[in-house]
Amino acid sequence: MKSENISLSKVIHLEKWQSLQDSLAKVLNLAIITVDYKGNPVTTHSLCSDFCNLVRSDSDLAKYCEKCDSRGGLEAVRLNKPYVYLCHFQIVDLAIPIMIDDKYVGAIMAGQVRLEREEEKVAFLTNDDVMYKELLVEPSSTSKRPMRPPISPDSFSD
Repeated sequence: MKSENISLSKVIHLEKWQSLQDSLAKVLNLAIITVDYKGNPVTTHSLCSDFCNLVRSDSDLAKYCEKCDSRGGLEAVRLNKPYVYLCHFQIVDLAIPIMIDDKYVGAIMAGQVRLEREEEKVAFLTNDDVMYKELLVEPSSTSKRPMRPPISPDSFSD
């Protein structure tokens, strides 16, 4: 039997899911996005923070978000449960794997919350502290690169 990748769009009505995802994000006050098994978005971001919107709109930085989404989803599959971790900008995210016939096809990603206290412990998905510092350099007057991630979901845009 040939092993095929299952497309989320073939098993989920993405327009209806987007509506439900938007409602969940508002109720939970968390950003939510659904990604395929490679970390590529299959929905638009619901309640995305201004910071993360700006990061994801920068093609150089967006690839790091997709990498974290992909790795977070895979770790959730490996552990066989939702996985809470810090992304490359040290923001708390949550990956919930989507499994069909024991195959990982994608994940629901939620979060975008920065910890206020350093003593709070969350798994680091990457060991890219140097990259984190390089990405948060002082932007030039023409750059739209963000300075710092949000501390709480209060900075989310609708």
